[in-house]
Amino acid sequence: MRGDLTEVLYKAADESTNVMYHFETTIHSLVQREDKVIVELQNRNDRSIRTEEFTMVIGADGARSRTRQLIMGPPEEINCYKRVGAYVAYFSIKKEEQDWPRSRLCHFSGRRIVWMRPTTKNSDTTSVYLIHLNDTIPALTQANAAGDRQKQKEAFADIYSGLGWETPRVVEQMMKAENFYSDDLQQVKLPTWSQGRVVLLGDAAWAPTPFTGEGNQLAIIGAWVLAQEMSRNRGPAAFGNYEKRLRKYVEDAQDIPLYGYAPYVFNPQTSLGIWVFRMSFLVIGAVIKLFSWSGLGRFWPDKENMAHQHFDL
Repeated sequence: MRGDLTEVLYKAADESTNVMYHFETTIHSLVQREDKVIVELQNRNDRSIRTEEFTMVIGADGARSRTRQLIMGPPEEINCYKRVGAYVAYFSIKKEEQDWPRSRLCHFSGRRIVWMRPTTKNSDTTSVYLIHLNDTIPALTQANAAGDRQKQKEAFADIYSGLGWETPRVVEQMMKAENFYSDDLQQVKLPTWSQGRVVLLGDAAWAPTPFTGEGNQLAIIGAWVLAQEMSRNRGPAAFGNYEKRLRKYVEDAQDIPLYGYAPYVFNPQTSLGIWVFRMSFLVIGAVIKLFSWSGLGRFWPDKENMAHQHFDL
């Protein structure tokens, strides 16, 4: 789970004497010099500002990266966002008996999905994902842009109002969730990932969206390649080598399956479309069972010898 991965990475870095965490802190301004970067850091709570100097700065602060805006300009000026026409929300609700052990997903007309995913057997919470394909929901777009959590929740509650299955329970507990996160999905496309002594990494540089299934993988591989190049060259030249090695791999990974139509195929608009989608999966499941029962499975190629995408580190 995402939280478990975060804890693993956090603890691994925290064991190093060269790592210091400053929580509730954001970059207020950046000034680049020939041999350093002067950074003003602002505390979110008391709004106090302190100044520090760094040899280089790495911005790994997400698709709405503040670091990227400071060094390259506002998103609307650099035209870095490519909308994919979807809104998502993630949060946890209190676990009930039916939530374990299977992940469950329910389609609703209007391209709306409720996905409930168990975490661990002993956990007292269940993860919930709301996915809605739609280009124009002004209230939710404005709430996401402002980071207004209450208005985000209200917008999703309105979108999912009156639906069946587990939806009333999900919506009710969503309004109380403390770990609620919402965004309208956009890919990030940049002509370069660095400027001077500042470089971008992960979603800040190339957000692929969850529809590709490549977000965590790209971030971890990107960090590894960047670290390797910085160990070889302690100057900005490392950033150029990092981008040269990784850009083609990232651009390929950003491709949404089925020429970008996969989200629409897997999230039908109408009740008829949902029925056809479900029947298709039932047929596929039946064929696989028949294939296995008939013994033909022994002729299936060895997965270890099957072709797969490879990236040479």
